[in-house]
Amino acid sequence: MIDSPIADTQTSLGHVPRTVSRARQLSALASRFVAALLVTVAFAGCGGERSPDHAGGIASAQGAADASASRVSAEQMAAGAEFHARLVDGLPSGMRAIGFRPELVIHDSDTARVPNDWRIRIPRNFPALRVNAEVTAIVERLGGTVHRAEQDSSDLRTVTMHVGAGDVTTDRIVMRPERRLEFKGDIAFIIDDVGYRSVSGTMVFLDMPYPVTLAVLPNHEGAGARIAATAGEHGKDVMLHLPMEPTNAAIRLEPNTVLTSMTDEVIREATREQLESVPGVVGINNHMGSKATEDPRVMKAVLDVVEHAGLFFLDSRTSRNTVAEELARERGILTGRRNVFIDNEKDSASVVARIREVARIADRDGFAIAIGHDRDQTYVAMMRMLPELERAGYRIARARELMR
Repeated sequence: MIDSPIADTQTSLGHVPRTVSRARQLSALASRFVAALLVTVAFAGCGGERSPDHAGGIASAQGAADASASRVSAEQMAAGAEFHARLVDGLPSGMRAIGFRPELVIHDSDTARVPNDWRIRIPRNFPALRVNAEVTAIVERLGGTVHRAEQDSSDLRTVTMHVGAGDVTTDRIVMRPERRLEFKGDIAFIIDDVGYRSVSGTMVFLDMPYPVTLAVLPNHEGAGARIAATAGEHGKDVMLHLPMEPTNAAIRLEPNTVLTSMTDEVIREATREQLESVPGVVGINNHMGSKATEDPRVMKAVLDVVEHAGLFFLDSRTSRNTVAEELARERGILTGRRNVFIDNEKDSASVVARIREVARIADRDGFAIAIGHDRDQTYVAMMRMLPELERAGYRIARARELMR
């Protein structure tokens, strides 16, 4: 458990695996939803009264549906069914991006009732307006419309949103703050040294149900580049893990490492070449670099490339005298710093202890950035601890979200 666990009466954020085929689920859901919508429209057309005879009721419903076709067309009903099917996946996954695990986005899956009911449980210290804005954005991104929104007169932070497609209201979403639910902070996990292992070895991190960020080394017989090329399909961001000169001259260097002996133009060219070798990069952090990151001239040349490419620079802080973050911030480049290396000691128990330290920093500062490495022990410890972090109220964030 986390050192300062939430009381048993509190609930917070985490992951639930999916085991059912989404294609089959969505197909069945769409079919049932169209049928439910037809019946709803039918009874609306006949005043909502059922015939005492079941068969007669069905016939009346069908007749009313035909009579109301001018008001709600078959195309509109189909569009409503398709939107609702997209919402079943899209609302929980969209809310997950801002820290709401699936258990906090509750869907009443009884498709015999239209509109379908949703309940979003909001942590007491999370801005309700941000939730409202995020739900609106998700609905619109999925091709839907917010038809109306109502505030609860007894609690103005509670909002009910009626959404659908075209003129058809398909879903009702209630967003309610809860006193016993607390959001504690953001934590980003970066996996360094991707490229040393085979693609199959690194796949465990790609398949993680959390948005970890992969820091990929260039020039490793294409392994890193192949991983980077598929990372987006797995919902993972990629950074260039830029080789930079360490203080210890005995350490074997990567090809094309940025050296303090290089001219500014050679540094820029080396950085560009490394960047071009890894596809889909959103930022850069230093591999080693305890000597290079202490040198303002070297860092200015590297940051020239970072700025031109519109990327962020994360200082891995391999030296306490680094100037990388400071110089990036002076130039208005998005930047941040590593708080904890979680696997300097490679056994899983030590990694777990370092992850607890990361949580304490996030508790104190509102966010923390952890760096681990592409190793089996690190994976095992993270898969043990990340669900616990989410249950305790921490959001597992992408590194780019924590750059300032």
